[in-house]
Amino acid sequence: MDTNTDYLLQLTTDDIKRSSIKIDNVAYELAEPEDFELDDFLKLSDAGQKASELMRKRVKSDADIETIKVLLNTVVKAVIRNLPDEVYTKLKLTQKMAVMKVFSEVVDAKLGDAPRPQVGQRLSPVSKDSTEATSTPGLEPKSE
Repeated sequence: MDTNTDYLLQLTTDDIKRSSIKIDNVAYELAEPEDFELDDFLKLSDAGQKASELMRKRVKSDADIETIKVLLNTVVKAVIRNLPDEVYTKLKLTQKMAVMKVFSEVVDAKLGDAPRPQVGQRLSPVSKDSTEATSTPGLEPKSE
């Protein structure tokens, strides 16, 4: 039996211990980073980054506000598992922002100091003349 406890990395393929949040006294599990395929995780990260950037702008246009709403909706729908539509539609903008922040904290705790994109952190700069779309298609955690 190996008694060395100074491992650089310890991984498990057992069931994932999930974080949860409560909405109206009902617990909902949050998705974990490993629930997403890499491309979906990167899209989710970009959606969070774009929303954060727009929220930090001093002056926001109507188009900016609509984009923020679309991006927050993308993040929230992707990270709260099995959230009923009737509950989702009652969430306020600030509550959606809190969900995005908590999920980012879950990612930070899960991945520690490993290099990775964080929800709300852009992977690479986008040129000013970019024709990047302002909306991100809905993301779904991979099914188990």
